[in-house]
Amino acid sequence: ARVRREISQVLFDRLRQQLRYQVVSAYCGVLKAEAAFRSATEALAQARAHLQVARSLRAHGVVDKNDVLRAALLAGETKQLLIRTRHGTALTTAALNNLLGLALNFPTRVSPVAACGTDLTLAEAVDFAADHRPELTLARKAIDLEKEKLRTAWGGFWPRLYASGAYTYDDNDYTKFAHGPRGQRNDNWSAELGATMDFLGSGQTVALVEQAQVNIFQAEEKAREMADTVAYQVKEAWLAVSDARERMGLARASLSQARENQRLLMNKYRQRMATATDLLDAETLFVRNRENYYTVQYDWRVSLAQLENALGTPVGLALTREAVPGGLLPDPQSVKGVQP
Repeated sequence: ARVRREISQVLFDRLRQQLRYQVVSAYCGVLKAEAAFRSATEALAQARAHLQVARSLRAHGVVDKNDVLRAALLAGETKQLLIRTRHGTALTTAALNNLLGLALNFPTRVSPVAACGTDLTLAEAVDFAADHRPELTLARKAIDLEKEKLRTAWGGFWPRLYASGAYTYDDNDYTKFAHGPRGQRNDNWSAELGATMDFLGSGQTVALVEQAQVNIFQAEEKAREMADTVAYQVKEAWLAVSDARERMGLARASLSQARENQRLLMNKYRQRMATATDLLDAETLFVRNRENYYTVQYDWRVSLAQLENALGTPVGLALTREAVPGGLLPDPQSVKGVQP
């Protein structure tokens, strides 16, 4: 019964960890959708500014009608993107509300999440998961449970001792008239000590012992398979964090370059030193890099939550350098800012 209670507690803890990961993912999904909406809004403003420039140049006979049509087409496509991102924001907010137990249309607001990271090595991450991942704890407890069953099965080969005792007395008031004022009282004591052994059922006991040994072997195999699965999940999450961290620096540099390229081409276009196609390509490149920057930024936070989940980090615990040498993970409680 004690082992079963411990197993139930471990399962409950794992459900809390998985819910934390789902909430963080949904929270970052809302942030990513809102960033995409802001990006689309800015892109639409730039497309309209480009359309205004093209119309002005067309009015002065500097460019032909094709430039105006291209600018109008870009503005229309950007408007469609704005509509999609607005609907995406509503959908991701509904998903977060669902996890939080709120009404789907509740006007939940989220706050930006501070940048954070980890310098855990892969070996340290695997070791930490081996000690904290609930599935591995369950596997170990399953082995202990099967070993208890084996000890119980071995008990069939041993004799069973028993002891019993009894005390009775007979005190009849009628006998007082015949045997004096105290009457006649009979006291009886009895005790029994013995041992029993089932010689005919030894074959069944052997079968129970062999079955228990097989169950232990199967439980150990499942534990090894689970350890391999956990190690793979930790490595996958750890590589995702490393990948997102490297992409973050590249995305930031690419966004800066795309912004400068767009500015230069806009000036060249006004001076008729660049074509409308060149300018549209520059604006498209800038929009794509800005969306990629926001995507990488929140993918990094989600990958950290994925690593926490793979490690089996207890809810409410932030790994520090004291907890894991060289390790630093974000505090799960830092994901806040959900307000009505």
